[in-house]
Amino acid sequence: MKIKNITTILLICGISAASVADAITGRVINSSSNGLSNTKVWLKNNPSISDTTDNEGRFSLELPNTRAKGKNLTVKPTGSLNVLNNQIHLSFSNTRTVNIELFDIKGKRVADLFKGETKPETNIIDLSNTAVQLAPGTYILQCTGTDLNTAIRLENTGRKFLSTGSRHTAMHNLSKIAESSTPDTLIVLRMGYEIKKIPLANITAQEVPAVTLNLRTYKLEATTTVKQNRTIEVILPSDYKDLYSLPVLYLLHGGGEDHTAWRTKGTLINTLNSFKDREKMQAMIIVTPDAASNSRYGDYGKGGDPFYTDLTVDIRNYIESHYKADTSRFARAISGFSMGAMQTHNLTLFYPELFGYSYPICGGLYRCAGFTEAKLKADVANGTIDTTLVHSMKAYRLHSNETDIAWTDTRDFEKFLGTVKIKHTYDFTSYSIGGHTFSYCNAVFQNYADEIFKN
Repeated sequence: MKIKNITTILLICGISAASVADAITGRVINSSSNGLSNTKVWLKNNPSISDTTDNEGRFSLELPNTRAKGKNLTVKPTGSLNVLNNQIHLSFSNTRTVNIELFDIKGKRVADLFKGETKPETNIIDLSNTAVQLAPGTYILQCTGTDLNTAIRLENTGRKFLSTGSRHTAMHNLSKIAESSTPDTLIVLRMGYEIKKIPLANITAQEVPAVTLNLRTYKLEATTTVKQNRTIEVILPSDYKDLYSLPVLYLLHGGGEDHTAWRTKGTLINTLNSFKDREKMQAMIIVTPDAASNSRYGDYGKGGDPFYTDLTVDIRNYIESHYKADTSRFARAISGFSMGAMQTHNLTLFYPELFGYSYPICGGLYRCAGFTEAKLKADVANGTIDTTLVHSMKAYRLHSNETDIAWTDTRDFEKFLGTVKIKHTYDFTSYSIGGHTFSYCNAVFQNYADEIFKN
């Protein structure tokens, strides 16, 4: 009989109030010296030591307690945590409020697993979906709460998480780092603002000088021909070199245009750097490919347009091998205007395993060559269109307005999607602009930029 190797963690709290932990404190501000709330702050080499700034931008990173070293302390185990069969088993003797998060080995928070009250019994949190969505490798599981801060190292095989170290080892190492004053790096990150990485000579109680974050800007980084007739433009955030892996938005142009259309006619970069709510936007890589074909441009079906394969294979592989692109499904989005909207619909319906978000603008499929209602119904019925995967997308939202030349096509296709029970939403707001224009596209982009890549 094989005995499974299970790491169980005793959750210990109740240390004497006389031995309050030391902390690294500071304040995060913008260029106008106003405090930035909801900013994430953590230590790169010790991601379990973290905090979120308050309304005035202040943070406090509590360090492992070392002040009472050598004294006899009364500590009381109040619960246990273990990872078994790709599940977190968390038990307390009473109701407690805890926060369980997952970090990659570089200190980037990659998943919020649980936040709320636990019951005085075994609480189970499934890790199966998280394991599949994240790349294989080493991760740190952190559990925090009142008088509680513990971490465990996990290994993701690509299908399941395996624990590789106990809490006692992890906490001993953290204390040892604090005692030996090993250097570390303070990471400061807020949505829409450039990330800051501040070297610390040692991990001891200290007040860090005010950290100023500037709003993120975007610029054209490169124009590259990936293969014949497939030139792409790559737009990157100003702090790209300091960021970790980034989600990717693929923006498709309309008929008769090319890879430059969103930047030149659509003034995309100016929009990115100036719109009102850009501080709410997640950092991302934006790719605008040449999506046109000599024939079958936007045609219906998985093989209806040669661009579908060029994008999902050649262009995607190029971006994910040459840039710091997150390769998980929910870190990819597709959006397109006019003829690009037709391609967006086809990529959404026939390649849903590759995309987590979809935003077609000004176009349905009724003008798409090869499309009939009967064909789409058959593709749903025989599984060619995997509705389970389509329905699991974070967003599939159609956009149009009553002065759009593609209004009837978009509106009628939206109704047909409802008929065949394909989950989607729609936004037919004119945004006081309307029409079949890039100005309308920019208004739509600003709207969905507030939600994309945040779930």
